Amino acid sequence: MLSEVPDGSEVEGIIMATGGEVQLALAAQGLLAGRGHAVRVVNMASWELFDDQPEAYRHEVLPPTVTARVAVEEASTMGWERYTGSAGRVIGFNTFGLSAPIADLQQHVGFTAEHVADEMSACSRVRQLGEPGAGGQSPVAARPLPVAPAPLRSW
Repeated sequence: MLSEVPDGSEVEGIIMATGGEVQLALAAQGLLAGRGHAVRVVNMASWELFDDQPEAYRHEVLPPTVTARVAVEEASTMGWERYTGSAGRVIGFNTFGLSAPIADLQQHVGFTAEHVADEMSACSRVRQLGEPGAGGQSPVAARPLPVAPAPLRSW
């Protein structure tokens, strides 16, 4: 775990990230705390090392009862569903060949603290309503292209 919920509150959701995405996860955690939500941030630096840990440890970090989960990956989203579960969300690149300044690409794909926080809120609402997992990957195509100094190009 990288950042636990404040004051030992019950964990409502979990944001998982690695590398540069950890800072984004922490910013989203701060936004969610401002909205009254207790969210844990987990640095999943190595899936292999995590999977090699005892089950008790893995369940302590990712409690099976906490199904509101978001993974943030500035690469392929493939494989994250094993940690987010069917009710979770994965924010990442599901395509290749986009070309633009990195800030524009990040905005386009949803690599903002606000978007990560909104995805977590959506996961929480699904769980509270008792609906079956309406989670899944956050598709790039669903977002309008940002106004960018250079156009996005596919190669």
